[in-house]
Amino acid sequence: MIHRFCQPVPYAETHYVVRAVPVSRYHRRCPEILADIPRRVEPGFDLPVLLIVKDAHRFPVTIHSITIQWQESGLSPKEITIEQKIDSPYWSKLFTIPTEKLPHKSLSLNVLIRVSQKGREFFIRNDNYIGTSHTSFSVNISEHPFPKLPGLVIGDLHVHTRYTDDQVEFGAPIFDTARIAQAQGLDFFAAADHSYNLDDTWDNYLKNDPHLHKYKAYAEEIDSWNREPGNTLQIIPGIEVSAGNKHHRNVHLLVLGSGEFVSGKGDSAETWFRTHPDLSISQVIEKLENHRIALAAHPEMPFPITERWFLGRGIWENRDFTNKGLIGLQVVRGTDQVPFQAGVNLWVKLLLQGIKVSITAGSDAHGDFNRSVKVHIPMIRLVESHHPVFGEALTLLPIDNFPPAMRGGIKGGATVIPPAIAGGNQRGVTCKLANFFAPLREN
Repeated sequence: MIHRFCQPVPYAETHYVVRAVPVSRYHRRCPEILADIPRRVEPGFDLPVLLIVKDAHRFPVTIHSITIQWQESGLSPKEITIEQKIDSPYWSKLFTIPTEKLPHKSLSLNVLIRVSQKGREFFIRNDNYIGTSHTSFSVNISEHPFPKLPGLVIGDLHVHTRYTDDQVEFGAPIFDTARIAQAQGLDFFAAADHSYNLDDTWDNYLKNDPHLHKYKAYAEEIDSWNREPGNTLQIIPGIEVSAGNKHHRNVHLLVLGSGEFVSGKGDSAETWFRTHPDLSISQVIEKLENHRIALAAHPEMPFPITERWFLGRGIWENRDFTNKGLIGLQVVRGTDQVPFQAGVNLWVKLLLQGIKVSITAGSDAHGDFNRSVKVHIPMIRLVESHHPVFGEALTLLPIDNFPPAMRGGIKGGATVIPPAIAGGNQRGVTCKLANFFAPLREN
């Protein structure tokens, strides 16, 4: 999946190189090591601090400790001893920092990671990516609960996890994502990893597994969280499927709800110059069980021309939205109003043309709880981005339609997209469709 040659993709996988030209400006003989924290914490919750080490099976390290260094005067640093030798492809641990004695305001902090490799000890501040600022994290220790509306649950409808893992990106563990979501005050999130990642073998993202062991583990992990007594947050199982539009080019379709695996690897770059979609949009929808939902994933987002050339990417066009069974569209939401407004404009345009679809929002975050470091140009450049992050793109759904009858709530248009919590004075949109069509109201 060497894609988005000019469009950022998080968290950054830095060890992949093309065999014909085995050179990368951001490659180093050390695993990716990064910390991440949420942007806000609900009253009564401790601050989660996530530590991830990736590709240590190639470059083993020992993590000795992490130290939380507050930028504000009067707050003492907190050191947590780890002393863990790591030599696995993916390792993570979630730590918690007590908040009862912290001031209720926005705080800045660094996570100092003490590491040793081949007898050499060194420190990493927040992450070890090449060419990035390693700037401080910002978190709001909130005095007030997350704002909610009576009779509605709120969550992020498009989130990637560690099961998204390929040449340029990876995500965070499912359970850790759930615990961070709880600390932020969310009621749910939808795990929507790429179909072309979920059919890979565990040890090779370029090799497909006909037995789908990875997809089965993904589904079981989500189900085990939802079955656990006391877990108030729900994880909606999903897949982001690459499907063919009317011109037989790849667009992304968000499928929500548990069920059989749906193939879609046209733009995966697992095989060079093999870009034809496995299935069309209508063929994907025909495969879905009745309780599952199909949404156009981020149809308003532009993509670089290089993706069209090398990956067969296309755009959602009016005719694509008329596929029977396509319930709505999912727009990207962050403090950047441009893609969100483009998504709303597209939705209104479709309604005025008589194409009656609902609107939802999702961040498309791959971890990215505070910020992300992304592959901007493969093997050449990484960039940092602060928006959107997990929990900035939110959808509200009726409690009586969640989660078993979620399909009815979205299909009936009972959705609300609130302003981004960290986004200042931005507008949200309420979509309430009576018989699929009714006036809109902007908040």
